[in-house]
Amino acid sequence: MGLAVGIYGVPGVGKSTLTRRLVSVRRDLRQILGSAVVREVIAPASFDDLDRWSPARREAVRDAAIERLEVERRAFDGLLLVDGHFSLRNRRTGVLESVIGDTDRNFYDAWVLIDSTPEQVVVQRVGDGDRCRGDDVDEVHEHLLLERSLAEATHRLTGRPVHVVSAPSVDARADDVLRFLDSLRGGA
Repeated sequence: MGLAVGIYGVPGVGKSTLTRRLVSVRRDLRQILGSAVVREVIAPASFDDLDRWSPARREAVRDAAIERLEVERRAFDGLLLVDGHFSLRNRRTGVLESVIGDTDRNFYDAWVLIDSTPEQVVVQRVGDGDRCRGDDVDEVHEHLLLERSLAEATHRLTGRPVHVVSAPSVDARADDVLRFLDSLRGGA
């Protein structure tokens, strides 16, 4: 059974770009988009529907997504890199909400928090087709602060490593993350 590493950060920070780079250079890494797993669990409902559901129902969705990820983890002997978030902005209310629960904390062996400046995230989002409309620099700054805070809290609660990556370039981020991943596997 492999290890599960959450590659977390705010939308548009570059998690998917970085994770694709990592799996392109290492055969012992597999990328899974957390949102794709959640989408499978809630189908045919949408993420807008999910935001309207009760906290208990949303927690059940996250638990079901982790169960699916556990199946993937058992079938893969390498490092499973799951692209996700500690928090998201509720599409209905506009409020930032923690989306990491006990099931998530118990599943992951470690996390990588991709950090950046609010300005860089806004530029990246525009380049990605403005997936997060309405987020200005101040809103992104607020979200980055919450992600950092939840990453620290997750480390304190679990004792598992949380590695923060703030290098601006994909190449520098990839080198940093690969060193961290190697440390998890004992220098593999």
